[in-house]
Amino acid sequence: MRALWRAANDEIAGRLLLAAAREELCDATLRADELEVAGVVVPLAQTHALGLHAPRRGIALGDPLDHWSRIAVALGCDAATTLRIAAELDDGRARLVLAELASRVRALRTTRLADDDPRRSDAEHFVTRGHPWHPMVKTRMGLGWADNVRLAPELCARAMIDSVELPLGSVRRMGDDDALAAAGVVLAEGGVRLPILRAQWSRIGAPLRALMRRVDAPAIVGRSLASLRTVALDGHGIHVKLALDVLTTSARRTVSPMSVANATVVSALLERIRARDPLTVGALSIMREVASAGLAPATFGAEARQIGVIVRDASVLDPSSIVCAAIGERDENDEPYLQRLVAGFPGSSTQQADALVIAYSTRLVPPLLRLWTAHGIALEPHMQNTIVRLDDGRIRGFVVRDLGGVRIHRPRLERAGHALAFEPGSFIVTDDEDEASDKLAHALVHAHLSTLLRELVAHCGYDEALGWRRIGDVVDARLHEWSSDSSLADAVARDRARLFAPRIRAKALLRMRIDDRSSEYRYVWLDNPLARATAPSDHPKSAT
Repeated sequence: MRALWRAANDEIAGRLLLAAAREELCDATLRADELEVAGVVVPLAQTHALGLHAPRRGIALGDPLDHWSRIAVALGCDAATTLRIAAELDDGRARLVLAELASRVRALRTTRLADDDPRRSDAEHFVTRGHPWHPMVKTRMGLGWADNVRLAPELCARAMIDSVELPLGSVRRMGDDDALAAAGVVLAEGGVRLPILRAQWSRIGAPLRALMRRVDAPAIVGRSLASLRTVALDGHGIHVKLALDVLTTSARRTVSPMSVANATVVSALLERIRARDPLTVGALSIMREVASAGLAPATFGAEARQIGVIVRDASVLDPSSIVCAAIGERDENDEPYLQRLVAGFPGSSTQQADALVIAYSTRLVPPLLRLWTAHGIALEPHMQNTIVRLDDGRIRGFVVRDLGGVRIHRPRLERAGHALAFEPGSFIVTDDEDEASDKLAHALVHAHLSTLLRELVAHCGYDEALGWRRIGDVVDARLHEWSSDSSLADAVARDRARLFAPRIRAKALLRMRIDDRSSEYRYVWLDNPLARATAPSDHPKSAT
């Protein structure tokens, strides 16, 4: 356990120091094989694009709370902020120790499971770290240790879903009735029953509890997925997203009335677009959000986000599916998941890696880019939201799930001929083209593709610069092809300028935690690994 604690401590310390340097929170100096930041020298195994460097393993980096204290002083943080961030870091490193322990005894974890239990092999249960660089990678503030053991996917937990009953007029229901019933949304005499995670019950305030009745009935038993609060009901072929008022990584995981109201609307919009524009389909599937239910905000106000359910159709998944967040992890046979992705390609490990990057980006990028450029819809395909499907060691396609973080650019949507109404005040709709474009770039380029390249560098000796050129070629070819459409020429030109600019705006995730903001983004300007000579060069050094 001491070794696990030291490793977790160094992991969190490294993430914190690298984030502070990347976001320019304190003075930092990058040399060939080390980064000096906040008075600490971090030996590097590899330098990477976007400032997402890899610390050398096995090097003691000290206590992350000590490092944070110095950073907080340099930033002039008040005492409350300093203590809050310290608590988040401390909580995360302790949970990481437990997750790492589970990964070391994975064979023992599965001996009690039936041979056909998905928890034996589904990659959702082998994601130890999750976010590729956030310092609060395993933070679960407010989730007790007993509930963590009962719910954590990396512990092969079973999620227990109870029911509460409310008056009929206080609940909103949308979408497919059968899907709602499978998720536990049931009409009762004079009321409606809604599903609620058992771990969420204790987080509901007394005023809201007084307006509902906890139903004395057998719980629905599901399988916790990588996002912690999403549950697979395998017998029904659905996933259900439920409220869990716990701070994980960067946000509290409740279900807003806006998300409940917009889920089926956004899904239906995407279905119509994809039926009309096959370039938005390709090898990409979208896990439809077929039903939703939650509390009426007019009745419950801000407390309405404490109970809600969004039902996803999981029929697009199959046993070959691997959540992309597991690509850097090891499978049930203690083999790297990455090996499954390169196994179908011939040649040396570097040749396999290069073939994988071409196949990966060719199948993933074009339909996502088409949705944005032609229709103004920026999905959020970071690695936890994206699932890769394989066929004999070759990529067959991808699935994107969770439409709650989508951004829709109203002018592009309307120009493409789509008109529909969203829930009033919906933050998913914006007139700010930069905001929506950055949403896609952050999730797809900064979080997803950069992580894939870093794993290929570490495990296959791949040339990262070559990987970025391969990805850029895919983007360039698609934009060139679409530029001949006069209705898209302006959008293509603006997207080209952003995607290939010398410098790009990236989310400053640590700064957002310091400011205690999850939806009000903070940014830093970074050198762009996709930069090409055709883009303008008038971007500032940094910005918030």
